[in-house]
Order: sequence, then structure tokens, then C-alpha cells
Amino acid sequence: GEWDEAVQEICFCSLPHRLDDCNLSSSNCKDLSSVINTNPSLTELKLNNNELGDAGIDLVCGCWGLTVS
Repeated sequence: GEWDEAVQEICFCSLPHRLDDCNLSSSNCKDLSSVINTNPSLTELKLNNNELGDAGIDLVCGCWGLTVS
């Protein structure tokens, strides 16, 4: 589906990706963290206006060694 296509695109591109308003939830963060770990040249994701939740944000930020307080 659309999410799978977006994940594949992010895997092979280092440009900042805009995933604003994509109805993402914490369940999508596992995929995002896999993509971040697979593509070390990816340094920026735009994730505004999604429902990632604290656990999802921690998971994604942890891939870059960031912590959220």
C-alpha cells in the first residue's frame, strides 16, 4: 500500500522526508526505526501532526541517539 511505498522510498533516499499529516501512529514507528537504521544517510524526517505517542517518538529518536524528556 501507500505506507509500504513511502517506507521503500525513504530507505533509498537521504533527502528530508515529509510525513506530516499522514495519520501515522506508534505502530508505524517500528517501520520508521528500521528505515532509519537501514539508511544512515537519512538525517531528517518531518512528522508533524501525527499520533506517534511517547513510545513511538522515543523509538524513532532513539535511532539517532536522541532522547526526549
